[in-house]
Amino acid sequence: MKEKETDNSIIAKFPKKLPIYYTLIFVVPIIASWFLLTVYKVFKFEETMKAFLSPFPIFSVIAVVIYLVLLYKKFTKKIRSYNGTEESLKVANKAVKKFETITLVSAIVNAFVVPVIVSLSGVSVGIRFESFPVSMCCLGSVCSYSLFFYICFMQTLENSVSDLPFRADFSSMPFIVRQLLVILFGSIGLLCYTLTPIFVSELNQLPIQKLFWTYMFPSAVFGLVMLALDSYKQSSGTMGRIKNLKVFSDAIAEKDYTCEKLIVKSRDEFGLLAIDLNNFHNTTKNVLLELENAVQDSIENANDLSVKMTKTVEVADKIVTNVSTVKNSVMLQSSSVEGDMMRPRPFPSFPPRRQLYKEACMAGRRDRDFRFCLRPARKTGTDPSGRHRVRRE
Repeated sequence: MKEKETDNSIIAKFPKKLPIYYTLIFVVPIIASWFLLTVYKVFKFEETMKAFLSPFPIFSVIAVVIYLVLLYKKFTKKIRSYNGTEESLKVANKAVKKFETITLVSAIVNAFVVPVIVSLSGVSVGIRFESFPVSMCCLGSVCSYSLFFYICFMQTLENSVSDLPFRADFSSMPFIVRQLLVILFGSIGLLCYTLTPIFVSELNQLPIQKLFWTYMFPSAVFGLVMLALDSYKQSSGTMGRIKNLKVFSDAIAEKDYTCEKLIVKSRDEFGLLAIDLNNFHNTTKNVLLELENAVQDSIENANDLSVKMTKTVEVADKIVTNVSTVKNSVMLQSSSVEGDMMRPRPFPSFPPRRQLYKEACMAGRRDRDFRFCLRPARKTGTDPSGRHRVRRE
């Protein structure tokens, strides 16, 4: 894993191969052009050493190097200035887009600057180089070699800024434009390499067949090889991104939401697609987690309710038991009271007549008939007041 610097930048340090690819974009075409022009007999080793070691090409090279170094430092610093704020996000994304564009434009300009420097360097030491073959060879080298290393540079840069949030308004070169540029630049490189020997005055004296098989055909094969390498490098990056998307989508199709999110390795349509899939993955995962939590809460609530209902049933059973006990007690007492009320009371024995007469005499009542009107009370009833009922004759 790439280490982070101690500053507040969220973007990790760029890999060491990024400045290497950046340098090779401008250096390799110059070396390849010098080699091919020597093979085409446009340059002679002694003359080129004399011309290129003069002050003008040295100062020119120094100026170009300073420009390229400042360009690299400027944009890498802006890219790594992202610290999480919206303003720094815009600055960093614009820097990535401009860095890719200016690097491509600088590589194309290099195809026209180098022939000028070569011509002026030769003039400064009294040597005249053929301008048109030099220009065609430099253009072919830039379209073949610079394109290859530019693809490596762009893929490495976009992979390095995967921690930088990416939106549609920050997209760089569209996918279809990248494919068209690879085909266009590769074809221009093939064409320039194939036609350059025709415009070399030293080779015009050769028979056409010898010129074709000795110089043009090898140059065409060389251009085809470079075109194939450029296309392969671009396609391999595309296939890698498609493979990552397929693995990720297969995991989602299998309902596996534990997989890691996609890394945005390109700032084109594939990058936007990766962002959309990541958003879909996060949204669906959050919904499932919320649903799982809701189900878990429902299960816990159901268990709590079941426990409470069990306790309620036990309490209700106790209440029913107590009510039944009270009911039985009440019914038992009611039956006892009702039996006592329905049972007839025995009458006390009626006092003797002599005792009654004696008591009446003591009360001062001498009614003669009183003795004869008293009769024993019947034992079968009482009056409403509970006293003995006496019948008179």
